[in-house]
Amino acid sequence: MTYPPGVQLATLTFSNPSTFLGNEATRTEVTVQSTAGVVWAATGQPIDDFEELVSPAAGMPGSLTVPFVDQAGFTDQAGNVFTMWAYVVTRKTFFGGRSKTVRKSWQPLLGQSEPVDFDNLPGGSVGLPVSAPVVPVTSVAGLTLAVGAEDLATELSPFMPVGVTPEDLELKQDAAALDAATAALIGDPASDAAVVLSATFVPAAKGATTQRLTDTGRGAVVLTMDDGYSAMRTVAGWMNARGQKGTFCITPDLMNDATGVTKIRDADILALAASGHEIAAHSKTHANMTSLSSAQRAVEYDYPKTYLENLLGAGKVTTWTYPFGTGSGGRNLACDQQLYLRYDRWLDTAMTTNSVIYPRYSDAPPMLINRTAWNEKNQQQILTMVRRAASSAIIVPIFFHNLDTVVNPTTANVLEMLDLCQSLGIPLITVSEAFPNPRSLLNAGFEGGLDGVYPAGWHGFTATNGAYSVVTDTPASEYQGTKALELSTTDNTGFAYIRQQVQVVPGRQYTLSGQCKAVSGSNLIADKAFVRIQSLDYGQATIAGLDVKMTPVLAADIGTGWKKFTLDFTAGQSTKTVNVDLGLQATVGGAVIRFDHVWFEPKYLGDLG
Repeated sequence: MTYPPGVQLATLTFSNPSTFLGNEATRTEVTVQSTAGVVWAATGQPIDDFEELVSPAAGMPGSLTVPFVDQAGFTDQAGNVFTMWAYVVTRKTFFGGRSKTVRKSWQPLLGQSEPVDFDNLPGGSVGLPVSAPVVPVTSVAGLTLAVGAEDLATELSPFMPVGVTPEDLELKQDAAALDAATAALIGDPASDAAVVLSATFVPAAKGATTQRLTDTGRGAVVLTMDDGYSAMRTVAGWMNARGQKGTFCITPDLMNDATGVTKIRDADILALAASGHEIAAHSKTHANMTSLSSAQRAVEYDYPKTYLENLLGAGKVTTWTYPFGTGSGGRNLACDQQLYLRYDRWLDTAMTTNSVIYPRYSDAPPMLINRTAWNEKNQQQILTMVRRAASSAIIVPIFFHNLDTVVNPTTANVLEMLDLCQSLGIPLITVSEAFPNPRSLLNAGFEGGLDGVYPAGWHGFTATNGAYSVVTDTPASEYQGTKALELSTTDNTGFAYIRQQVQVVPGRQYTLSGQCKAVSGSNLIADKAFVRIQSLDYGQATIAGLDVKMTPVLAADIGTGWKKFTLDFTAGQSTKTVNVDLGLQATVGGAVIRFDHVWFEPKYLGDLG
């Protein structure tokens, strides 16, 4: 195939094996399949995870090329940065009427410039990175490719006994001595290195490279400040000087004091955003959300987004921050359900005694994100968490409000933490960078209207007198938006349904839920109004026996008004993609139904439909 410009490719070679008696294989077939489909972001070209066959002429060697899996520029279907997938390479050799199959996993990394032969690939599962031997390389804590004694010593020094410095380690210039020191540390259960070091150590003498797993390498710190104190200007200045970014959570009613001395002003918001920091909403008045009515909550949710986006531009505020978190009784499921579709993610709080961490790389980032509160008393706890991010791919979310008060860190505390991150090479990133939009469904509230013919993000199907449209309606006035999907038929020969394909993880449980309403129709029984999940194989064909259909969405006693539906689903071991369908089948006399506020996510993320 022709790859998009800029994609860097690795080459795998293979030949015809022979038997111990010297008989050559009559034919060799090699298939390769990626463990994930990706998109080259620069051109938008998808590269799908189909199984492909390479079959050279009898007795001739063959080769194939695939993209390096750690190169920048690839995303998943949702637009999130994506790296470190793997290739499953299968060689089937034919000896007359007999055959032998060998299957291996391969993760080619940048720097492996020479072709790799299939026979040199180590065995191993897709979950563990494997590669062919290359030039001797020593690696630790995610560093690979020509790691010298100085770099290795720096990485090892935090785990050495007190008094041992990087300079001491640099005196061990031969690889064997460094190998022995590292192996001893990792092999010692009492050593912090055995837990914290995130790379698999391979002695240089073996001539193999060490590659990090997708969830290894350096982590990141997410630093957030709440409310609107002028200390935000001060902290942002320190971060700007170090090339660091943070998230500033703004409560408009706490801004704009007359002098700007104690509180930030509109000009500060613009300056923060211009420096690359994220601006998040932190309610209108800093009220406790659980003490308000749903209508009052809607104002607290919507006002700061409108206010801030009037300054920054539409779509610039995607993160919400609870004024009082779960621990203070300021958040519950009803609050979350109202937030769904308003914001992409929302921040909670944790007690200072809890060390909150998340994996840096996740196929299902959380919507509700906890944070560790920071004050002078837990400074060492904060620094310990930060040091852990130096060698583990974790996210450390931290929050505070001001400087040099009883419940906040001191100036010295903050500078110490920022300097530590800089010295260890730990990035400070925004909340939206750390936790990209986790939603599986596009346009789940139908506020996008019709994209030409179909509801935006969906594909539609109709027969004879079936139809779909987007109308003005909502399950509750306090829910986000004013639109809903409408499906209709006029007689017993038509149908209408919409579909969206979603990637899933085999074996994982999911919940499909939402709101449905009967507008008209006296025969909405049996399977007339439905939601459905269809499991697809790698060729996008429906997998027999794994079709899950819930009928009806509406109870036999339909009544009036909106009704909630819920359908749980477990992805089969061969299922990586599903169809999510919302539909109306033919019914005598026709019918009209509506859907809104649809949710399809892993079950452990809850049910906000």
